Amino acid sequence: GKLLLTGKVRLDDLGMYAQVAANQQDWALADRLAAATAVSGNKALPHLLRARLLRSKGDHSLIEAELRHAVEKDETLLSKRSLAELLLSQRLNKSKSKEAFEILREISNLQDASGAEALTTALIKGIVPPSEIPSWVAAIRAHTNTNQRTLCLADYTEVLYGLSPQDKVVAKLCARAEKAPLQDRAEVMEWLVRLGQPALAAALLSPSEALESESSYYVWLDANSATENWPNILKSLDDPTNPIKEDFLINLYRAIAYFAGGRKKEAEILFHSVYDQTRGQNEKFLKCLAFLSAAKQDELFERGFRELLSDPINANSSFKAILPSIILRRDSAMTLRFYEVAVHSSTQLSADIAIQNDMIYLRILTGQDQIVNAEFLSQSNPMDQSLRITYAFAVLKGGDPAKALKILEASEQGIAASSLFAHEKAVVAIILAANDRTKEAELVTRMVQPNQLSIQEIQLVQSQFQKLNAKESASSSTSQSSPTSAMNGSPKATKKPKQ
Repeated sequence: GKLLLTGKVRLDDLGMYAQVAANQQDWALADRLAAATAVSGNKALPHLLRARLLRSKGDHSLIEAELRHAVEKDETLLSKRSLAELLLSQRLNKSKSKEAFEILREISNLQDASGAEALTTALIKGIVPPSEIPSWVAAIRAHTNTNQRTLCLADYTEVLYGLSPQDKVVAKLCARAEKAPLQDRAEVMEWLVRLGQPALAAALLSPSEALESESSYYVWLDANSATENWPNILKSLDDPTNPIKEDFLINLYRAIAYFAGGRKKEAEILFHSVYDQTRGQNEKFLKCLAFLSAAKQDELFERGFRELLSDPINANSSFKAILPSIILRRDSAMTLRFYEVAVHSSTQLSADIAIQNDMIYLRILTGQDQIVNAEFLSQSNPMDQSLRITYAFAVLKGGDPAKALKILEASEQGIAASSLFAHEKAVVAIILAANDRTKEAELVTRMVQPNQLSIQEIQLVQSQFQKLNAKESASSSTSQSSPTSAMNGSPKATKKPKQ
C-alpha cells in the first residue's frame, strides 16, 4: 500500500503480484496484496480482486461472499454485474434466480452495450418472469444499443412464448435481412434455422459470400446441411479460399457430405484416414470422434472411444468432451450403452456421482425400475438438484406423481427451472403436468427446444400431456391448445457437430 502511494508500484502491478501469489498457493500474501489496493480509494476493489483470485480454488461460496461485500461498498454497477455473472454460472434456486434477474433489470436501464447485454442475457438464461416477457422484448427493440443479434433474439422469443405467429416473425426476419450487410444476414440465417426454416436461411448468403469469414461459413454449412444441399457443400469445401484452415477438419466435413449424399464407401475411406491421422493428437482426435458419431460410424467411433478411456489420467475429461456428440444422436438407449462402456473402462468414471446419476436417469427412461438407487444417491447429497430430480422421476415412473412433486419441491428455496439441463426441464414439466399444474408445465416446456431432447424424452413428454389433455377433455367441453406444441413433429437431428 505504501509503495502504491509513492507511485513506484501501479495498481495493476498489485493485482498481478496477488495473482502470482495465489497461483503459488500463498494465500496470506495474496490477501495482503489485495487489501493494499484499498489505498486507491475504491473500497470495493480488494473484494473484487479477492473474488478473482478465489476462482482457482473453485469455491463459489467464497467468491460469492467477496462479491457481496463489494456490492455493499460499490457505488457503480460493476460489482453487481460481477455478482450476477457468478450467480448465472451456477445452478440457481428460485431466490437466486430472482436476485440475478433484478440485478440485470437494473443494469438494463443503462443505454449502453452493458444495458443491451443485460436484456439479452436475462432472456437467454430464461430468468425473465413470464408475465414480463412482452415488456422485456419491447425493451430490447427500443434499446439504443440493439443490433441484429438482439433483434433476432426478440423475434425468436415472440415465437417461443406465443406472442406472434411464426410465419409473421419469419417474414419479418427475411425482410430485415434482405438488404442487410453480410454479417447481419448470417445472424438472421442462424435464427431462421432455429425456427425450422433452413431453405429460407440458405438463400440469404451466396456460396462466395459464405466463404468470406469462418463464422458466416459455419452458419451457411448448417443451413445447407439441413436442406441436404451436399453438392453445394462439397464444392465449397474444394474452394481454395475456404476459411477452414485445417485439412483434417475439411476432410471430416467432406466425409460427412459424402456419407449423407450416398457416397458411403468414399466417406468410410476418408473417415479412416482422418482417424489414423489424428490419433495421439487429443483435441483433433476428439473432433474426429464427434464427426464419426454424427455420421453413425459406430464401429470406428467405439474403437476410438475405448482408446481414449484407456488413459486413466485423461479418461474423465475425454469422456466429458465426447459425450455431447453421443447425446446429439438423440437416442437414450444408445447413450446409456456408451455410459456403461465408460464406467466399465474407468474406475474414475464409475465413482463419479454425476455419471452415476445420469445412468440411473437413462435406465428409468428406458423402462428400468431405479427408485432404490435414485433415492440412495439423492439422500447422499440432498442439496444436489440433479439427484433430486432423478429421484422424483423414478417415483413418478413408479406411479406416485404426488410424492414425485413433493420430492421435487423439497428444498426450501425450490428449483429454478431456467438453470436446469434440457432433460431435467422435461422431467419437471411432466411431474407438474401429472399433478394438474398445467400452466406451470407449459411454461417449462417452452424453455426446451425439441432437438435438445432424445426421441425417447420427446415421446415421454408428449405421452404425459396427451393424458392431461384427455383428462381435461373429459371434464370440460372447451377445447384447449396443447402445452406440448413445441414438442410436436419430428425435428431433424443435427447433421454435423457444431464447432
